Amino acid sequence: MQRWIVALVLMLTMAPLPILVQDGDPTATAEPGSPLDARLGGTRQSFEAKYGTPINTGHDKAPFPEYDVKGYGSVLVTYYDDRVTMISLFSDRPNDEDWSSDEPHELDWSIDKAHELALRFAPTDVMLADPSEEIRGIIYRNARSNALANDVPVETYEHVDNEPQPGGFQYVLHVTDAKDVSWIGLSLKVEEIPDANETVLTVTQQPTDPSATGFSVDEQTYVAMIVEQSGNVSASLVRTGQLFTTPRIDQDDWTLALVDELASWQQAYREAQEMVPPPAFADTHVRYEDALGLLSSAADDFMYGINNLDEDRIDQGATKMIEGATNLAEATRLVQELEEERGE
Repeated sequence: MQRWIVALVLMLTMAPLPILVQDGDPTATAEPGSPLDARLGGTRQSFEAKYGTPINTGHDKAPFPEYDVKGYGSVLVTYYDDRVTMISLFSDRPNDEDWSSDEPHELDWSIDKAHELALRFAPTDVMLADPSEEIRGIIYRNARSNALANDVPVETYEHVDNEPQPGGFQYVLHVTDAKDVSWIGLSLKVEEIPDANETVLTVTQQPTDPSATGFSVDEQTYVAMIVEQSGNVSASLVRTGQLFTTPRIDQDDWTLALVDELASWQQAYREAQEMVPPPAFADTHVRYEDALGLLSSAADDFMYGINNLDEDRIDQGATKMIEGATNLAEATRLVQELEEERGE
């Protein structure tokens, strides 16, 4: 299985806690040289001096460099301007077994061990927040590093995050049904954590009697359209993630299925542009339309990047996908909040 595609899905799920700085972690043993050498935020030269050159150099299906590191099934790294901006760690598997994020395996890590392994790739001057509880199969942890703040250019943070927080980073643990960890992601990107109590968006049947909601007919119709469309896009994002975790790039049925999902994001954007929202929803609709615009642009980036093995375009698409999905959920929430206010 090509784990670089799974790394894209990991980027979608990364959403950390507000940073609460504590003392440096004792397991992050200092090493000679920079605290960033061969770690998140360090240079490519230092990383490859320790772990060697990528094992997938010249591979026709792997735009992210993959390294052979003892104790891991795969180590994938994303660079920007020769700085490490993201590291994905996958648990090991016997040679004859494909890696899967869905099926627990005896070689997966315990949660405590996964925290330890994540810190081996964090800056040695790390200052940690408490880890979050498990939220939909993910444990989040935020951190800071003075070396990141001092040595990593602001431009690098701006490349990976629309709201850059120099010196900050986060890691996430992907927890299986067996409560072990199959993969770990570290990133310079820092965002708000999802609400643990947030429910998955579903399409609901809207009442046909305007008096039941306090809406006008136009407002009721508009909200129903937004809820249905955003629900469809959310379901498409899930299906796209499933395609990325089981890639068959050389097979037409997989490629066509992916094209269909990406095309649906672009169709949703075109439909949103044609909507005329009621005055009360004009401001929230701008945010909603902008979110779909990011997903539409991400679809273009993904298709170009995959077809042309262009790592930068795939990276751009992943960044837009994260922002678009987050903004879509926020815009939909605002629409529903306004619906509740006006329906009281």
